[in-house]
Amino acid sequence: MKNVLTLLLISLSFLSCSSDDDSAPNGEPSDPTLTHRYTYTVSGNGIDNVTFTKEIPFDEYGGGMAYFEPENNYEMVSAFLENRDPGINVHFVYINDEIQPLARKEITNQDTSSLFVAFEYENENYVLESMSGTCQSQLLEIFPFSGSSGKSSFKVSFSGTFGIRGFPNDPRQFQITGEIEVYNN
Repeated sequence: MKNVLTLLLISLSFLSCSSDDDSAPNGEPSDPTLTHRYTYTVSGNGIDNVTFTKEIPFDEYGGGMAYFEPENNYEMVSAFLENRDPGINVHFVYINDEIQPLARKEITNQDTSSLFVAFEYENENYVLESMSGTCQSQLLEIFPFSGSSGKSSFKVSFSGTFGIRGFPNDPRQFQITGEIEVYNN
């Protein structure tokens, strides 16, 4: 009986040690297959449920940036990937730990989340910006490097109405659903 208990304790100690090996000593993921990724599906104005997807190797992108005002319970995480094909540029705002809905990006209003997507479809380039919509946050980690900024890891799904970026009076609207997953490295 003692031998069985000793064997069981040794097995449990090996199992508990192996789960600690999932991250590097500084807390960064060590999984070599980890990638930043995003996907979104566009519908409207001649585009019928077309999905655009991009995976970026972990080493090729530094992760999300973060801006925060701890005294106001305000955080914004961003990822600038619009120079990719397809591209995406996100600013997700969290107030009191709640992610804010999508809206147009306004310099005078920092309390809403905003999102731009860029893609080519049937030889035409599109750059669309969020007008309204919802976001759901599945992961948010902030790694401060100063009093008001840092790096971030986040995973957010989104759905909303988008218009042509830079042309607020253009009547064309698109429906977009998607997800972005970015890790600090």
